[in-house]
Amino acid sequence: MSTPTPSTADGDAQMRPELSLIKRSMWQGTTMTISKDAVVATGAVVRFILSELIEGAHAVAARERREEITPKHITYAFASDAEPASIGHHWLIGSGGTASSAERPESGKAAPAEREAEAERLGESSASTGVHQYRTTVERLLRTKECRASSEGLSVLDGLAIQLVEGIAEEAAMLANRAGKQTLGVRDIECSIELLLKGELKMLAFAEVREEMFQEAHRTAAAGQEDLTGAAAEEAQ
Repeated sequence: MSTPTPSTADGDAQMRPELSLIKRSMWQGTTMTISKDAVVATGAVVRFILSELIEGAHAVAARERREEITPKHITYAFASDAEPASIGHHWLIGSGGTASSAERPESGKAAPAEREAEAERLGESSASTGVHQYRTTVERLLRTKECRASSEGLSVLDGLAIQLVEGIAEEAAMLANRAGKQTLGVRDIECSIELLLKGELKMLAFAEVREEMFQEAHRTAAAGQEDLTGAAAEEAQ
């Protein structure tokens, strides 16, 4: 029997490699039809959150006069800011079961030692598969921020990207199922962001989604124009 493949909602068979990977992860976690817009929106949120986290971890590393970001720096980047800490609440600590909500300090953050242990767990989980799914994305973001990460730091960031994609997709799928929908769209992703993020981080994530959707529409229109131009040239010949 043939292996099922992700359903295509918007004729996106030629989707960029990074988005194809995100779509496959979303489909495997929800088994729903995933629209191209939902994938683009999820990719925008994941890149934005990773970028913010890398920037924070880089600042921690710089204070220690370290040239590479390590799991410890990623841990403290979470712990030092309440808004990124909300991500850790949903994905890092929650997924590993290292601390229940009752065990966390009153601030709502897990203790640094707990976060560091979970960061290491994420790195081991990613490395144990033998495949760094989002490593190319992480390395590109690191270059953008003009910083480097240790191999363990790369694994943790890769593991976080996986957790982000899965967490956003699962929340969006739950909301879509409640509404009786069978296809995840960009609105479902936006509702997921509304629930999973908070404060300025949420507002900036929404802005990233809107900008990426605008850019994607522009790319699609440009590609369509190129196809029409090519078809006209062939007919002229």
